[in-house]
Amino acid sequence: MSLSAKDKVLSTAARLFYAQGYHQTGINQIIEESKVAKASFYYHFPSKESLAIAYLGHTREVLQAEMDMVLAADSGPGAKILALFERLYLWREDPGYNGCVFLKISNEFGAAHLPVQEQVVLSKNAFRAFFVTLIQELEGQTGLGLSGQALADVLVVLFDGASTEALAVGGTWPLDAACVAVKGLLGLNENSRGQNE
Repeated sequence: MSLSAKDKVLSTAARLFYAQGYHQTGINQIIEESKVAKASFYYHFPSKESLAIAYLGHTREVLQAEMDMVLAADSGPGAKILALFERLYLWREDPGYNGCVFLKISNEFGAAHLPVQEQVVLSKNAFRAFFVTLIQELEGQTGLGLSGQALADVLVVLFDGASTEALAVGGTWPLDAACVAVKGLLGLNENSRGQNE
């Protein structure tokens, strides 16, 4: 099935924004590479910023679908959390990997840019909610006495930190360290599935 003009633009913009950055990507380049008419572009996206908002919304939906797949897996809550951390290895192996979409564009715009920041916050809140859902099932089983939102926040920071550091150093040791930390926080034994085990 062929993509609609809107989907072609969105797909092209997603690739270019992620690889080049929002500010380094021009509307003319998006139009040329998506092979749509300029009038068609502006019909669907009145401005470059409206395209960025749509791009972030679409990315959030894709990531939510991944989290839903993890939640639906036939495994315990601790194993599901660890499984999401282990997905970082797959993302890191992609030659086009360039870090977190939302952190990347937030850094370009700054927190004061409300429309973009709202999309970033929506994504991060969904990510925190994913962890809270699973942690509620683990209540009382963790080693640090943390529970609920407090532990979810630690996991979000650990996830983003490992992803960013792995990109910065060009290696996977931050991911290894994050998985070890998750096992310790969640009281998972050493036989739990892990990338480096």
